[in-house]
Amino acid sequence: MNYFRIFYKIILFALVVLVFLVTSTIWRLLIWKIPARRRFYAHTVTFVCYMATLLLSIKVRAINKPKSGKNYLLVGNHLGMIDILVTASQLSALFVTSV
Repeated sequence: MNYFRIFYKIILFALVVLVFLVTSTIWRLLIWKIPARRRFYAHTVTFVCYMATLLLSIKVRAINKPKSGKNYLLVGNHLGMIDILVTASQLSALFVTSV
């Protein structure tokens, strides 16, 4: 029974990622203004990461969450990929990788 549950969660996670890719591609074609597109991506990433944390049964408790509507620079020492998933599920954020 445990294998069925793992397989089920993998399929649902893949569907969430697929929906994200499809909606992002469609909105990229429809939204021409870059700031509006970034806002849409930030909200979409937040929703997809929130759904992923639910599917993976990750429990998150936010303490001192920044107020929405303001811009912040969050610097994190990521110890794994789960850090990014959890951060994105709690904050409407865009991520910049090292260049």
